[in-house]
Amino acid sequence: MSVSVEVYRGAGDRQGDTVVDTLIGSIACAISRGRAEMDAKAHQRSRVQLTIPFRSGLLLGQLVRVVDLTGTWTGKIIGIQHTADPVKVLTQLTIDRPLP
Repeated sequence: MSVSVEVYRGAGDRQGDTVVDTLIGSIACAISRGRAEMDAKAHQRSRVQLTIPFRSGLLLGQLVRVVDLTGTWTGKIIGIQHTADPVKVLTQLTIDRPLP
């Protein structure tokens, strides 16, 4: 079974990217995927690189609250990288941050 998903944004006048996924096998799954695509692209976002002391237990897709010089904001972790040298161990996070 093949299901096409058309995603429209705004007032329905801007067509989104075509979703191609062989695992979409039902109408319910297609609707859910379409909603997820619209939610993911509903607001402009920026990617932020944040380096912190080593922290285990972080997961891709996890929401984190960050307090920095611009204030407090929440973003989703989309990348995790751990680095070590003889002196320190660091965790670098790539966070998808919605713009206000």
